[in-house]
Amino acid sequence: GLAPAHVAEWGGMVFVNPSPDAAPFATAMAGLDRGLDGFLSGPLHEVARVEYDADCNWKLLVENHIDVYHLWYLHARSLAAYDHRSFSWESLGDNWWSLEPLKDPPESHSGLDWIPGHMRHRIGAYLFFPNLMIVTTDDYFATYDAQPTAPDRTRLTLRVRAEKSGNAAALVESIRSFMSEDVRACERMQIGASSPQFDVGATAESHEAPLLHFHSSLRRWMFT
Repeated sequence: GLAPAHVAEWGGMVFVNPSPDAAPFATAMAGLDRGLDGFLSGPLHEVARVEYDADCNWKLLVENHIDVYHLWYLHARSLAAYDHRSFSWESLGDNWWSLEPLKDPPESHSGLDWIPGHMRHRIGAYLFFPNLMIVTTDDYFATYDAQPTAPDRTRLTLRVRAEKSGNAAALVESIRSFMSEDVRACERMQIGASSPQFDVGATAESHEAPLLHFHSSLRRWMFT
């Protein structure tokens, strides 16, 4: 027979935990849903679905997603329109969110007209622990989950949700512009981590705090 599992629905997305005794879904969200319900309350439609393969461990992709100080350098062109110095973030349980405003926001609002004012003219990045990454802008709500296929290989499934009339190809390209930079960087990190000379170096106390929090959560779930 079929094994029982814990299933929940949020914003049109279905989440499954193989343990039937898992904590309630709301507990796992730890408030992350309240920060994103403003996006999911409107008529979003999945306008694109693309799969990518990355030659690196899945955790490197998550670390990159929640890292702060690479924005100035790795995305100097692709995210040049955003004010990295005004970057704000917070950990919510095992999860994480961030918002970064445009340097020169327009006076009028375009894109998804139902999103709340405090989230307009910003790019948002979110982690639903352990491996679901979310990106939001005025024009889309996108998710990409990191599914390990080998210790040094990961399958990323990008799903873009927007208005039905949205230009799917343009939206995918705007995400790919920075996502491909992240993947290339993580693949180089995988090569470096495979070296016999690799060792864990010093950390930036503030800017790498989300990474330390992520690994603390992993250790807690793996060994308790």
